[in-house]
Amino acid sequence: MLDELIQELKSKLFQSDSLEIFCYYFIDGEQGKISQINKSQFTGEAEQIAVASFSEKYADRAELEKVARKLKNPIYTKYLNIYHFLGLSLQDSLYETRIFEEHLKENFDNQSIRYKYLITKVFAQQFEEQLKNYLLTQVETQDSFTLILKHLYLEANINKNSMISDFKKKSQDLDIIDLILLEDIRDMQSVGYNKLQSQLFEDIAWCATEIQSKHKVLSNNEGQFNSLFQSLLTAKGYRVQDQTQRGASFNGAQYGELDIAVFSKDDIPLSILEAFVIGYIDKGYIAKHLKKLSENYDPNGLKNNYAVIYAKNRDFLVFWENYKNFVPTISFEHIALIGQVEDISTRFPKFAGIRVGLAKYQNRGMIVEVFHIFMDMNFP
Repeated sequence: MLDELIQELKSKLFQSDSLEIFCYYFIDGEQGKISQINKSQFTGEAEQIAVASFSEKYADRAELEKVARKLKNPIYTKYLNIYHFLGLSLQDSLYETRIFEEHLKENFDNQSIRYKYLITKVFAQQFEEQLKNYLLTQVETQDSFTLILKHLYLEANINKNSMISDFKKKSQDLDIIDLILLEDIRDMQSVGYNKLQSQLFEDIAWCATEIQSKHKVLSNNEGQFNSLFQSLLTAKGYRVQDQTQRGASFNGAQYGELDIAVFSKDDIPLSILEAFVIGYIDKGYIAKHLKKLSENYDPNGLKNNYAVIYAKNRDFLVFWENYKNFVPTISFEHIALIGQVEDISTRFPKFAGIRVGLAKYQNRGMIVEVFHIFMDMNFP
């Protein structure tokens, strides 16, 4: 829903060029797009200075001094908008005159929360602490814009889905500042989600080594392997949900086969995990499990799924090579982005007796990565 709202706003707000668009590209670091905008329509003296500033160019020094003199007239000051003042202040950074930056400093506290945020986006070092201090005073606020800022700058807990729904309801009245804010929360979610995925990989690999080290104690029993796998993930703070119990199993998993969805402690859906034993290349059996992982499409954004294979074969390394060569021959519904299972085991030398493979698929515009955790379960 967030990405859809961002795209909707871009389609609406980018229909014509404006100082707001210049500012947006400047904040986003997209100087190439700024250079493509036709600047001939910007004829006002303050406008031209702002355009030069967002383009990271020096404005005419005489024009700067003329505008500086005019700022002493309240009527002239009232005529200028926030983007004019941002442009003027950016020239201070270029010329080191500090003529205009003082205006922002003197008036920051009187600005709306939206303009406080915009100023801070352009001049993070100078104003971030002031913005944080202001947000700390907003204890009782129910304003979605302010609540998201508290989440971004103070790490306050919010119901992001509820906040985004509020923005969606008033999408016709949103502007460039709203777009920047929504992109910030999207980027924050993306960074946080990637960290969760990275940690999940580490934890699944740890679970695999624990099970591998205890395989004799577990009597080489597949059901016990999987029961311990679920328990270990739960102990790590994940919520694991048995797909068969909730009637969502794609492959009709039988007793002993592990078919679970993995969620973070905050209930963010992270992955689907399939674990099963093979002693030889049982083509139909392997394909049944792997098709779910490669063909899964979840609107919440699952992009990393796991096949955990308990390999019971005397020649583990040959078995691994045969498995890697077989997987690309499976007829998957979606396009394989790489025509092989990439062996990435050398990235994880600490996992003795475990090989790690990576396959990538494109599913309706989303890249799904399937990690194959191939475990030697036949050693003494």
